[in-house]
Amino acid sequence: MRIKLFLAFATVILISLLSNMAFRNLMFRDFEHYISGEREEGIYLVLAALEGRAESSAWDSDILRNVARWALLLGYEVRIFDEKGIELMNTETVLRDAGPMEKRRLAGLGVIPLRGDGMFQTYPLYLKSESIGTLAVRETRAERGGYVRASLFRSRSQAFLMMSVLGTGFAALVVGFVFIHYLSRPMRDLTAAVKRVQAGDLTVRTQSLPGRDEIASLGRAFNDMVETLQRQEVRQKHLVTDLAHELRTPISILAATVEAIEDGMARPDTKTLGSLREELDRIRRLVSGIESMAREESGYFFLNRKQVDLHTLLADTAEGMRPLFEKKGLVLWVEPGPEGGVPAYVDPDKMEQVFLNLLSNAMNHTFGGAVRVSAFRESDWSGIRVCDEGPGIEPSMRSVIFERFSKDENSSGLGIGLTIVRNVVEAHDGIVEVFENEGGGSVFEVRLPA
Repeated sequence: MRIKLFLAFATVILISLLSNMAFRNLMFRDFEHYISGEREEGIYLVLAALEGRAESSAWDSDILRNVARWALLLGYEVRIFDEKGIELMNTETVLRDAGPMEKRRLAGLGVIPLRGDGMFQTYPLYLKSESIGTLAVRETRAERGGYVRASLFRSRSQAFLMMSVLGTGFAALVVGFVFIHYLSRPMRDLTAAVKRVQAGDLTVRTQSLPGRDEIASLGRAFNDMVETLQRQEVRQKHLVTDLAHELRTPISILAATVEAIEDGMARPDTKTLGSLREELDRIRRLVSGIESMAREESGYFFLNRKQVDLHTLLADTAEGMRPLFEKKGLVLWVEPGPEGGVPAYVDPDKMEQVFLNLLSNAMNHTFGGAVRVSAFRESDWSGIRVCDEGPGIEPSMRSVIFERFSKDENSSGLGIGLTIVRNVVEAHDGIVEVFENEGGGSVFEVRLPA
């Protein structure tokens, strides 16, 4: 990963440097175009001065001298020819005839001594569309201020570009290394933690990073996963312990009864065999319940979700349970549902099992009166309530009522029905809670995403 990140940063740096180089070339090209245009503009000014002051084909020497002097001030060495090619005036003549003061001024401007060594470029001169001569021009201001500034601009721009490239590249490399180290360190820690988990150590945790970026989220997700695995491992250990405890009593009874029959202290009559059968049935129910709970608690079932009306599903389930309630002398009351129903996206079969377990639990713990069930819709939740009029649940038991094998002394069940309820509801991203009923008894409430 570090190599990939480094290559990514190197690519970005290279693109940035190439962009700087391209910008530099464009800037220098535009600058050269500007200088070239400025030169051409000066030459055209000299041409315009000559053509504008020419009154006829006969040239005035003073006009030619003044134009040549002005061209010299602009930085051009000139030679002026008539239409027959005879040279009329040149820059050397102007300098030779110039006075001491003018020569000092021209020297101060960097014009003299003349240092032009390029080729003369010729330009025709016209008066009323007729050729009146030729102007030959070459630059002589290699050391004049404008050229010095242009040269200084080029050199400084080149130096600035190099410093910018080097500085930007160095800074990008430093920041890249720091950033790569910042990114790779939690990944290295996470990799080491994964290896420790693979070796069986579920106590390892990664150092949570602040923020909500992907790496911080990955670290928190890893910690949540390990905590879940640790809880499952603890549950597995407790499951084995609880299972051994639940099986110990019926097995002990079976062993003691068989030994009594073998020793002649008990007779294998109908009563004794019936007792043995009850203990065997108890073991069979226990194993069957354990299998169902382990399958659902471990997530080895698939939810076939559909959009259903919880009120309709609850009413149908209650109607199937009604004969059992009537046989026990209890009233099962289904309250009317809200208008529009109680929609929920659930597995109907699994949710029916939840309702059956809650209704069975209410029936087994109610010894007179009624059990009321209802469906409700609140905000983003859809749910059901099962209210009984039994003795209620002690406050100390409410926190463990959904744990496996959790039951009171008077219960004849295995203590896993509510565990199955919790597992199925949580698989649906829902919540199941128990409260004290105001009129006595308990209220079990299931909330599911609408």
